Amino acid sequence: MTAALILALALLAGPLDAALPQERPDEPAAGVPAEPVDPPRPGGQLADGTAEAPTASSTPGAEEEDAIAPPRTVAEATAVDLDDLEEQLRELPVEGVEQHRVAWQALAQEVQDAWRRASSGRVAPEVSAAALAVDRDALVRGLTRVTQVLIQRGADPGESEAWVEDLVEADLRDSDSPRTVPRTPAAGEALPLEVLRSSLRPLTLAQAERELAGWVDLLRVQSLAVRNLEVAALESEDADDIDRFNAAGVELRADRQHLIQRVEVVVDAVEEKGGDVDEVRAYLDSVEAPPPVTQWRAALSVARAWITSADGGGALALKILRAVAVFVAAWFLAGLLAKLAEKGMGRIHKASGLLRTFVVQSTRRLALLLGLLIALSQLGLDMTPMLAAIGAAGVVIGLALQNTLSNFASGLLIMTNRPFDVGDFVSTGGVDGLVRSMTLLTTCIETFDGRTVYIPNNKVFGDTITNVSASPRRRVELVFGVAYEDDFRRAQELLREIVGAHEKVQSDPEPVVRLAELGDSSVNFAVWAWVRNEDFLAVRWDLIETVKDRFDAEGITIPFPQRDVHLIPAPADASPTAASVDARAPEEPAATR
Repeated sequence: MTAALILALALLAGPLDAALPQERPDEPAAGVPAEPVDPPRPGGQLADGTAEAPTASSTPGAEEEDAIAPPRTVAEATAVDLDDLEEQLRELPVEGVEQHRVAWQALAQEVQDAWRRASSGRVAPEVSAAALAVDRDALVRGLTRVTQVLIQRGADPGESEAWVEDLVEADLRDSDSPRTVPRTPAAGEALPLEVLRSSLRPLTLAQAERELAGWVDLLRVQSLAVRNLEVAALESEDADDIDRFNAAGVELRADRQHLIQRVEVVVDAVEEKGGDVDEVRAYLDSVEAPPPVTQWRAALSVARAWITSADGGGALALKILRAVAVFVAAWFLAGLLAKLAEKGMGRIHKASGLLRTFVVQSTRRLALLLGLLIALSQLGLDMTPMLAAIGAAGVVIGLALQNTLSNFASGLLIMTNRPFDVGDFVSTGGVDGLVRSMTLLTTCIETFDGRTVYIPNNKVFGDTITNVSASPRRRVELVFGVAYEDDFRRAQELLREIVGAHEKVQSDPEPVVRLAELGDSSVNFAVWAWVRNEDFLAVRWDLIETVKDRFDAEGITIPFPQRDVHLIPAPADASPTAASVDARAPEEPAATR
């Protein structure tokens, strides 16, 4: 085939010899690729796996002519930037573009032949059919670009355009027959699940149903072999034969289980495309039924064979140990990541304590969740359906828990906007107290009388938030009243003296003691003093107590509201009813102060 291909290329390039520049005797003719390697390797590798060195351009002249010489190997062709190639080809004469067309088509044909041999399954290819198909597709794209340039230049694209069309039609014809069904049950068991899923995606319903029929046939062959062993064990009366048959049956059932997993993948693909798979699912359920055991000795031999089999009890115990080891490692890794996150958040000075706690806890929990998923995968569980179920459940839960999601969003906004932090004294949602903790759903506030109140974050963020602890200092505001008959200037001096003498009152800004109001029964003074936030209550109480002591010592009266009540005697001719009412009324003093 290789010799015939070279001969065909030589005949194709023959009519162009008169128009092309003469080649040096020691170089191959332009447009004819180097002797192909059978089969060619992606990237231009030789049979021993080493990279094939690119051959120098056959056209003598400037360096720019070498840069646009036709590719001679698959590696050269697949490394070409097609946009740059198209621009460079427009600057070449038509004969030069024709050389590129011949070279690209020859390389594409070589890889196509190798791909067919690899995908036929008759021989074990050194390079996978998928890798060869990738190189073949890249070469076809390059050949299409070269052909388009020829058409734009008004030249005949030769057989290349028809060759590409035939190639596409051949691929579509080949896709109508099963491509993923191996020839033997053993080959089917060894096919990776992800490779099988990728192979099934582009198939139509009819093609997928044919694939399913082929896989069911493989499963039937394996199930018949299992049946023969089960029947032989039931009919035999020799203990050694029973043990031998049961041991072989355990091994074969484990292999069949791998095959059943792949059949289920094909069944799911057919069902997703709208096919009816009820009959196949019923068949799978019947095949997976436990083996018939009628004697205790047979049951013991089956159990012993399962424990000692490659996929039995020993393998299960090993999987469990691996899963436990992975989860324990994830536990320690989660702790390490949480410490690193805490250290990293500590360097962000603008981050609130709530945000730091959230990041640290989320890092730890996510690491544990990933560790749990990896540990479950070590047990042989397929995580893809579980993740899909979690995603579907998330949509349903999100619709059902809209208020909860609102609290979640409000919690994130509180953590990022930082209206308060842990340990702050806040007033929000009708509650005053210290912020003790916060989750994504609620904020925990401890009131000063010892109550613990949990407020939904949506209510916290949607209400007015008063953060008393946001500033490092706070102003104490007090009002003291003195009697009108007392010396108000002396009272003002005493207040200034008391406030200025307190050790916790800050001098900057200077305390304020001013006559603020002439009240109904007192002359009121406003006293303002700036203190540290944590000293607010202590200074307030100290000032009230000290002012009371000093005013009493100085004879300054702190008035309180009073009212004078005058009783008017009833006239002599008052009605009996009024007199009886006056008689029943309690006797009060003439004046009450």
